Amino acid sequence: MASESAFCNKAPSTIGRMRSQNQGTVAGIDVGGSKKGYHLCLMNAEDGSVETMIHARNADVLLQSLQAILIHRGRPLLCVAVDGPAHPVRFEKEVRRPERELARRGYRILYTPDQVPPSDHWMQQSARIHAAIRRHFPDSILLETYPSAVQDSLFGMDT
Repeated sequence: MASESAFCNKAPSTIGRMRSQNQGTVAGIDVGGSKKGYHLCLMNAEDGSVETMIHARNADVLLQSLQAILIHRGRPLLCVAVDGPAHPVRFEKEVRRPERELARRGYRILYTPDQVPPSDHWMQQSARIHAAIRRHFPDSILLETYPSAVQDSLFGMDT
């Protein structure tokens, strides 16, 4: 099992190759509870244009739709960034290192709990989408993200 503090399931050299190729698609997924479901934004890696947005309440349905779009466009899925943890519960008593660091920088964090949340909790949904992505897209980079921090970094507003 990978470290819970890992942000990416691929080596840095893989990320470098992805950046140099820029031929494919990248996806971002916002995770909600069972009522909200998932929102996916699909972008062209070459020019950064938004290609489509998809909503689904079920992880497998969302990723089957994504597979159909990728087949239709004939491009691979390079990377998926999920706004949520890969596991619905932390493995150690202490708060996860990335969450601690983001809180130290002033971000409002919804900490990964130390006890298993109810099955309809958004962190359970997050764990489901991570598992489904690994099944459907084993060769794609999968990472956990915190969009506000990414945005601040891109615009030079790091705290």
